[in-house]
Amino acid sequence: MYANLFFMGVIFSGKARDRGTVSATPDNNLQLTVCKNPSLRQEWRTLSIPQRQDYISAVQCLQSRPSILGLNHTLHDEFTNSAKKEPHCLSRGFLYGDVLKKRFGARVHPDALEAILQEADYEAFNLKLEAWPRDAVPHGVNGDFSRETTPNDPLFSLHHASLDRVWWQWQQRDPERRLWQSGSSHLQESLVYSLDDVFHFKRFSPDRTVSELMSTESDLFCCTY
Repeated sequence: MYANLFFMGVIFSGKARDRGTVSATPDNNLQLTVCKNPSLRQEWRTLSIPQRQDYISAVQCLQSRPSILGLNHTLHDEFTNSAKKEPHCLSRGFLYGDVLKKRFGARVHPDALEAILQEADYEAFNLKLEAWPRDAVPHGVNGDFSRETTPNDPLFSLHHASLDRVWWQWQQRDPERRLWQSGSSHLQESLVYSLDDVFHFKRFSPDRTVSELMSTESDLFCCTY
């Protein structure tokens, strides 16, 4: 979710706090409205052939629909144009055989994902998620996916949707605690952030606090896995 927001050009604003000033207890004022009929987001391998074709068609549709911002480009460009260097064909450089398995395969193995899900707090979970599956897939695919042009590759959205699913799975193991947990990013470990911090979506959507984006089953997203 957050990686996708970053490449959309979403601005995050909040006050970084010293680690010792942030409470380690739930915010009792945090109210999450659960939607009544959430849509089901399925893992790719569980989809039927027609469902997979529908996904591919949806991605292709983005490349033909006009911009909602009134600019002279497509809807897809609103996600990828900021990372565009020059017009070129999509490139990939898949690693192969034992090289792929040894260097990156172990990071997305079910045992590795289970180790990530067993982390008790958000910061430890986030660090492993970033260092293992999040980084392994782009470097295994290579090409555009491993550079700042990464949103050009449709696998970008598929990959980060899968990371969202892992985050949801982690939350479900202790929802009473994990729907409110916040912490540092992997780049600024000495500073932590709050559920009150704000994402500014420009003309895409009204601004949202982090707390509004914590649950996929709220009225805002209304989906489950």
